[in-house]
Amino acid sequence: MIRIQYNHKGKEKAFVIPGAWEELSKKGLIKLAALLHSQAPALHTQARILQLLSGKSAMAFVRIPAEIRFKALEHLSWIESNTLTRQLLPAYKGFYGPASDFDNIVLAEFHHAELAYYNYTKTSNIEDLNELIATLYRLPKANYNKRLNKDGDIRRAFNYAEAAYNKKKIAKWSLAVKLAVLLWYDGCRQHIVKLYPAAFNSSDASGAAYFQGLYKMIRSLSGDKYGTFNQVELLPLHTAFMEIVCSLEEAEELKSKMQSNIQ
Repeated sequence: MIRIQYNHKGKEKAFVIPGAWEELSKKGLIKLAALLHSQAPALHTQARILQLLSGKSAMAFVRIPAEIRFKALEHLSWIESNTLTRQLLPAYKGFYGPASDFDNIVLAEFHHAELAYYNYTKTSNIEDLNELIATLYRLPKANYNKRLNKDGDIRRAFNYAEAAYNKKKIAKWSLAVKLAVLLWYDGCRQHIVKLYPAAFNSSDASGAAYFQGLYKMIRSLSGDKYGTFNQVELLPLHTAFMEIVCSLEEAEELKSKMQSNIQ
């Protein structure tokens, strides 16, 4: 957190704002998501964001000297690069979301989520956003001990038909909440690409080639080690990407050895 101190009319005053995405509160993330997607001019939006993060009312905020408010804007640079991977919205209206850093997402879930995410970024169609959230947020398992959480996932197993049904309920959620989930998904997604760059080198992580690549990735992992196609779809996302990276490294080593033998 960043503490901004100043002197006003002979009195020492201060306010505190988050200095990183991870320091936002649940309520702060929801409000920030709405502001970031507003159509207001950039400078006006920055001022609104600063007020929001400071926790000040509109009246209290304007009492802060203008030069202090302007200088404080430099502490908002972290917003320009979305690094949010901490799950700030673990549950909403009876539905439960994935863990931080995509820790309990499986391949099939990621594949469907990516398709919805891609469609929404291209069309801004709210139905695509609803589908993304319905893929990620699900009802809890029956009679599940949420405190113990022995499976590491409170949610029911991913099922596309159930997600399509749940989308009707999720469509009624506030837009600000949906945009907050989108921000979190985008932050985790960027983190995944940075963690496993080799797995994304074959495409620009978008478009038909990218989704064909995801499908081929599931096929390539099928076999003696991880089982059938359907079983591979249930692999934890991080496990699948680590395996792909290892396979690519092994293939590169084999290629280098073959070239050395030829020479």
